[in-house]
Amino acid sequence: MVATSDERLRATMKRRDEVIGHPLFEIYSGGEVSASGNEGANILRASLDEVVRTARPQQLKGVFYPLRRPSDLGDGFDNRYWDVSNVPVLDEQ
Repeated sequence: MVATSDERLRATMKRRDEVIGHPLFEIYSGGEVSASGNEGANILRASLDEVVRTARPQQLKGVFYPLRRPSDLGDGFDNRYWDVSNVPVLDEQ
C-alpha cells in the first residue's frame, strides 16, 4: 500500500508505519482470527481477483471483518462490517 487516509487509519486501528509499504493482505490478513483465515478476507481477495480478471469494478456490502485491537486499546477484537468498492486502475488516466 502506498498511501492511506487518516480516517482509514482510525477505522482500522492501524498506525501509518504498519500500513505504508506493506501488501494489503499482509496488513488485513485475518489469519489472526482463526487458523483457516478470515471469511471477510477471503471474500475481499475473491473480489479483487475478479476485478483484475474482468477489469470491471465490484461493490461489496456488509462484509464481516473482525479487526484485532492494539494493546493500548485493550487487545481482543472489534467486529466490523465494511462496504467495499474495488475499482481497477487500468492506466494513468
